Amino acid sequence: MRNETLPQVDLIKDILSFELKKRSLGKPIQVVSDFDETQCSTYIFSKHWNTHVPKIRTDLFQEAQRLVQPMCIATARTPTEYVSWVIWHKLSCLPMPLVAENGAVLVWPSARITEQPKVEVLATDEQIWTINKIQRELQTGLINNFSVPIEHEIVLRPGRVATIEIRAQEKQSKNGTPGDYSVITSQLREMFADHLRHIEIVSSGNSLGIQPKGVCKETGIRAALANAGINPADVFLVGIGDNKNDASLFSFIRQNGGFAIGVKQEAEGLADLVINQGDEATLQILRVVNSLCRS
Repeated sequence: MRNETLPQVDLIKDILSFELKKRSLGKPIQVVSDFDETQCSTYIFSKHWNTHVPKIRTDLFQEAQRLVQPMCIATARTPTEYVSWVIWHKLSCLPMPLVAENGAVLVWPSARITEQPKVEVLATDEQIWTINKIQRELQTGLINNFSVPIEHEIVLRPGRVATIEIRAQEKQSKNGTPGDYSVITSQLREMFADHLRHIEIVSSGNSLGIQPKGVCKETGIRAALANAGINPADVFLVGIGDNKNDASLFSFIRQNGGFAIGVKQEAEGLADLVINQGDEATLQILRVVNSLCRS
């Protein structure tokens, strides 16, 4: 089955049960997932945290906590924001680290939200130097040079460890304006043409990331699984994502004989199956995995 879009959530359980049972061959099922717009589809902007805080469904995180194998979550979020602590504590657990900043950082959150997490950077010193240089130049004025509609604004997210995050949004509502990203990407390539051998510019739909070249969700996921003592050959991988920035996640899953599932139509052409239902589809996927693992 390839790239089939299903409008009815009630078909998910039967189709997934059949596919996963047929493909997994009795191996433990390891879920690997994106977070934003995959594990969560509802947000509230917090002025205190200066970010869009996810409202993770209770039924979804309860299913996540029932998984026999802790979920491996790969997100664009940074370990320095409180949201990352919430994501990991609700949806995963030790020994699985959180894959943050689109694969550039592994994070082991602490017991308390105010305590610093353990962090491992998956980039070279030269790449980090380049990222820091670009960050300083944007902070000291270049961020104001982008051509976007007057009612929009560009926000440079502070406190990232190994990447840069830029968000385009409406000034009043703070709703994202992803239509601006193609123009911003072109302008970034002109601004930092001398550094393109060290960096990549990736859109998640919600934001635009500048990250070390060759570092992606796949590299982060591989490192996270290795740190958790999981050999991909010993488990059946189920990958969940929603957008084109999950391409490396989906590719990793399929290359290792797993099953890749997109929960938004933007994943068409990347996953084995697309169910355009956001976190509702993810909830059903987790229910099927738990049912198979405990049967």
